Parts: sequence; structure tokens; C-alpha cells
Amino acid sequence: MAITIEVRTESKLRVATSPHPYLLWQHARDLDGFPMLSSVDPYGDTIFNRQQVERVVEELATLSSGELSAAERSSLVELRGLCDETLLRPHRYLWFVGA
Repeated sequence: MAITIEVRTESKLRVATSPHPYLLWQHARDLDGFPMLSSVDPYGDTIFNRQQVERVVEELATLSSGELSAAERSSLVELRGLCDETLLRPHRYLWFVGA
């Protein structure tokens, strides 16, 4: 299953996208430890607003201290960059587009 990550505006204009699929969903299944990332729907769209993205950033910090493959670590770095892009301006959203 391929999950694409994008930053979009309120009018759904794509501002940025990850060139690689999201790979961290297997590590973030714990609802208590990763309430935001565990809610990513691999088959549908999941959209996070500004406050939710701030929580995603915290969860990524926790994930980064764990054991990840090189591809997963790259996915984490890309996701963190898209979170930063989302937080740059108001009315931006982080989209996980499921397969």
C-alpha cells in the first residue's frame, strides 16, 4: 500500500509533496504512543490541521529515536520537512493520501 504525503492549502492547492511513499505507519500503530500517526488511514485520505501537525512533529521526535531502516528514516525526514512547510503559513494542511 502506497501512502502519499502532501501539503495543501484550504482550497486544496498542492504546495509540496513527498517524492517517496510514507513508510512509518507500521511503527506508529500504538494509539497511546502515537495518537496522530496511528490514525493515518492507509486506504483513504487523512488530513491534519496546524495543531495536529504540531503533535505529529512530537511523535516524529519519538519515532526518530527508534530503530528504523534507511528508507524509513528518509521517510521520517521528508515527513518532518512537510510538517515544517505546513506550519510556515496559516490555512495549510498535511494530507496523507491512501491507496
